[in-house]
Amino acid sequence: MKIKKIILIIGLGLLLSCNRETKKVNINIKTDSSVSSKKLRISDSLLIGCPKIADAEFIKNIYNEFEYFDKYEKILQNINTKYMFFQKKEVIKEEKINNIVLKLIKKSLKKDDIKIELHIYKNNIKTDSILFYKYEYDKNVPDNMQRLECLSYIDYELYLWHLETFTNHSEDALGFDTWEKYKIDTNTGKIILVEKLKPYK
Repeated sequence: MKIKKIILIIGLGLLLSCNRETKKVNINIKTDSSVSSKKLRISDSLLIGCPKIADAEFIKNIYNEFEYFDKYEKILQNINTKYMFFQKKEVIKEEKINNIVLKLIKKSLKKDDIKIELHIYKNNIKTDSILFYKYEYDKNVPDNMQRLECLSYIDYELYLWHLETFTNHSEDALGFDTWEKYKIDTNTGKIILVEKLKPYK
């Protein structure tokens, strides 16, 4: 009986020590993966932009359906409200991601004339830029009957979607100039075109 008790105690001790070691390994793996994923994650919503423009179905619907046309207008108005808080600043937002710094730079910021650019810096040197947001009336069309817009979205892998549209208010019609997908290269600080997308599929 004593021998059986001793064997049982030793067995329980080994089992508990194995469980402890397994738990430690799992914790370490989770910590490592969460740290590496955070390196590419943008925290600020203005720098992330508008996720809906990466959705092909949404793009198709705002072109074809009046209901989505109204939704698109609400998205623009919501973003306009956020930007208007930064009228006195040239650099609206700034965030470091790995080896590069992303900056939203104000080009114009008035009620009906908003233009924001995304600038990329590496080692304090500007390496690239792209139009990030636009909301302005077309100066070539009289009586403010046509407006020009641009929306962007950056995902957690630093893919950047870029949409340029125009809205004709006399016909409540929306047209597309460009819809493109880019990749922000953290090694070079360059914005690289991946694909010219088609909204009419």
